[in-house]
Amino acid sequence: TISMSEKQEIEVFTGPGCGNCVLTKALLDARKIRYVTRDVSTDELAMARVTELGYRSLPVVVVSPDNHWCGHRISNIVNIRQD
Repeated sequence: TISMSEKQEIEVFTGPGCGNCVLTKALLDARKIRYVTRDVSTDELAMARVTELGYRSLPVVVVSPDNHWCGHRISNIVNIRQD
């Protein structure tokens, strides 16, 4: 289980027409996990961050500097716990 402090902010990088982005955000919502959405189509810094992390598809979920992934990863989301 991945434990987070209140101060950490999960980021979900999305884009238009991304079905897996919708699914990922829906699961985060269902589990009452707080996050911030960053749209790479309208936010140049968001696109730069995704590229910096080495990803080329969406969604990209960043839980912490050493915990991030690309795609709709149910098992990763289930293991997030906010304190």
